[in-house]
Amino acid sequence: MKIKQSIFCLTLLFTFILKGNSQTSVTVGEKAPEINITQWIENVPDDKSLEGKSIVLEFWATWCAGCIEAVPHLNELKAQFDPKDIMFLSITDESQEKIERAIKRIHFETSVVGDDSEITHMGYGENGKKLGAIPKTILIDKEGIVQWIGHPTELNKIMLDKLISGKSIPAKEKFARKTVELIDDGSEESLSVKEEKNSVVGTTSKNLDFREATEDYQLQRKMNGVITFTDISLQDIYMKLFQQGQNQITVPVELQDKKYSFDYTYRVDLGHLEILEQEILSALNLTKREVTTLDEGVTLKISDKSKLEKALETRFSRISDAGGKLLLNGVSLKDFEDAINARMDNIYRINATGQEKYDFILNVTDQAALLASLKSYGFASEKSEVEIKKIVLIFKE
Repeated sequence: MKIKQSIFCLTLLFTFILKGNSQTSVTVGEKAPEINITQWIENVPDDKSLEGKSIVLEFWATWCAGCIEAVPHLNELKAQFDPKDIMFLSITDESQEKIERAIKRIHFETSVVGDDSEITHMGYGENGKKLGAIPKTILIDKEGIVQWIGHPTELNKIMLDKLISGKSIPAKEKFARKTVELIDDGSEESLSVKEEKNSVVGTTSKNLDFREATEDYQLQRKMNGVITFTDISLQDIYMKLFQQGQNQITVPVELQDKKYSFDYTYRVDLGHLEILEQEILSALNLTKREVTTLDEGVTLKISDKSKLEKALETRFSRISDAGGKLLLNGVSLKDFEDAINARMDNIYRINATGQEKYDFILNVTDQAALLASLKSYGFASEKSEVEIKKIVLIFKE
């Protein structure tokens, strides 16, 4: 199996008790920082003034699957209120071209706005840095005072009614879900999450702490030279870290319900994913066999190249998914194929090559939805017999 060496982006999903708001310079009960809007892009109101209005300020980005997942919920909430009473702003610091691409495929009822000056993201950032943890929602009352900070899916009509009427909104005690897009860019930013350790399950190296899971949250992160996973099955390690499809990995029955956690310190120039795989297999006393078979799959051909969207940012490849959406930014067609196969039951093969990078927003709720998305990007599809490389993990004798 070829394991890609490109920098990847993973979604962080966990549950913990929130004690204060130590990571943000924005505080409930204090004056809200400036909201600077450089572009009004979608659902532009007749009155753009923010003065004296209740505001739902939602930070999002086109590459953030958790943000896209929250859009229908915000749309439903907006439909329940008079625009004169409350303004819903979905703000990003990305380019207008990138935003306009996304809103062709994602339906927003909120006002989609941009701030390419990054003034807003700096003002609402953490520890004096630009805001990096998204999605994030800030409720601001008519006096310009911050009344609530949290995840958009936690919002409800009762909270917004209180915001409009000037009543206090109960403090949030539990951050039930937080989705953060992270990329290994040398940032010193870290997350204050307690990570409990347990004894390793087998022999590991000085660079790998591999153990049975004891954490009650899921964490998937690559940052500052360390890959961290918590509470994850062996199957999911192969799917999420090594981009192996559901039907391309077989693990021993004894390990199918087991959950593991690990921290792995790596060097980019040493083929770290291949080394990590071998060390995990060693810890579990497993060996790997690769089997090639023929099976029914789907062949994709580019029928209209003009519909492909060339990547607007090529320094990093970002792949994330949530709510049935798969977001691919700055990916090659090979990475595109791998990402689809890691999430779908059927096997897809792309009849095209090249090193050009592209952006995609795909609906992966089922095969019909995926094929419709692919068609919108100029792909034609047909059922065919395809070669499948499967990995079979077995205990060493």
